[in-house]
Amino acid sequence: MKKNALKHVLTISKNCISKKNGTKGVFSALRFFSPAGSGGSPRAVPEGRPRPGGEQSTTAVIVLKKSFPAQDFRLPPAPGYDKIPPRLPLEKVYFAASRVFNALRSFCGDMLREFNTARQPPLERARALLDETAVVLGLNYNALLGVMMGDLDGEYRPAHCVRTTILALLTGLQFGLSPERVRNLGLSAMFCDVGMALLPDISDCPHPLTPPAEGGADALRQHPVLGLGCLAHNVRCREILRGIAEHHERVDGTGYPVGLSGERISLAGKILAVADNYDALICVHPHSEPLPPHLALARLRCLGGAAFDRDVLEHVIRCLGAYPVGSVVETDGGRRAVVVGNSPDTPLQPVVRPLRSFSENAAGPDAFRVQRAERITTVFPLSGQWSWA
Repeated sequence: MKKNALKHVLTISKNCISKKNGTKGVFSALRFFSPAGSGGSPRAVPEGRPRPGGEQSTTAVIVLKKSFPAQDFRLPPAPGYDKIPPRLPLEKVYFAASRVFNALRSFCGDMLREFNTARQPPLERARALLDETAVVLGLNYNALLGVMMGDLDGEYRPAHCVRTTILALLTGLQFGLSPERVRNLGLSAMFCDVGMALLPDISDCPHPLTPPAEGGADALRQHPVLGLGCLAHNVRCREILRGIAEHHERVDGTGYPVGLSGERISLAGKILAVADNYDALICVHPHSEPLPPHLALARLRCLGGAAFDRDVLEHVIRCLGAYPVGSVVETDGGRRAVVVGNSPDTPLQPVVRPLRSFSENAAGPDAFRVQRAERITTVFPLSGQWSWA
C-alpha cells in the first residue's frame, strides 16, 4: 500500500462489498451511514455485531487510488428551481430505486437482444416501467441516481439504455413537462438504440464522437434511421419518433443522420443527445477510459452552444449535481465525505456525510452529521478507483 494512500473505514456487512458486487455494494454500504435520529449520529453497526437478517458486520478499508480536481461550473444558486423536491429520505427510497433499476435493466437487455428477431417493441410493459420510475424519482431522485452511478461496469448496451432513460426522465420532470410528454421522452430514450441490434458486426462505440474503426462509421450513423423504420409501424406518436431520430443531431448541424441544427431539433432530441453522451463518457467500456462524472459534465459544458443546447445542459448539470450521489469528495476544510444528496437549487454544494478516517480521533456524533458542503476541492470517484487494503 502506498504511504500516502487515503484510507477510510466503513462498517458494513460482509456481503455488502465483494469483487463481484463492485461499486453497487459500495453504495449499498454507504446508505447505512444515515442518521439514527434527530442527533444525526451515524447508524453504523459495531464490528462483529449481527445485523438484522443474520449477516455479520465487519470493517473494510477502501483505498481511494485516484483523485481529480473539482470544477467550477459557474452555476449560481437558483432558489425554487427544483420542481420535484425529495419527499422521503434517500435511505427510505433506496430499495424501491434498486428494484426499479433492476427491472429496467432486465427489460432493456431482453428488448435489445430480441429486437432483431421480434421487431415488436413491448410498449405496454415499457410504459408501466416508466411510470414506476417516475414515481421513484418523485419520492427521491437522488436514490435512483445513486443506484445508477453504482452500476457503471455492467453490460454496456442495456446499462447505457437504462441510465440514458433515467436521466432523460429526470430532466423532463425538471423541465416541467406533462406526465404524457415525460413518458414519451422515456420511450424515446429506451428505444433510441434499437437500430444497433440490426448492426451485429458493428462493435459498441464508446460515444458518438468516436466512430468505430475499419469503415464502420457510415453504417453506425444509420442506426437511428434503421430503428425508426422498424418502430414506425408500431409507434404512432410523432414526439417519440422524433426523439429516436434526432438523438445524435447537434445544434450546430454537425450531427447525424440528417444534420439538423438549432430549433429544427426537438426538445426530446436535445435532451437525449446530452444524456446519451454523458453516459457514454462515464461508463466502463473496453474502448475508452471512463471519466469521473464531474469531468464528463465539464467536457459537455465546453461544447454547450456548439454541439449541445445550453439550456438543456444546465438542466442536466443541475439535475445530476456537479458531484453525483456516491462520489467521495474533499471539502476546503480538509474533511472527506460521501455525497448522499444533491439539489438543483445549489448544484455545486452537495449534501455530504463525512467519512471516518484512520487519522482522526474518536469524534462526537456531530462530526458525522449530514451537512451541505460549502466548497468541494477534490473528487475521489468510486467507480474503478478503489481497492482493498
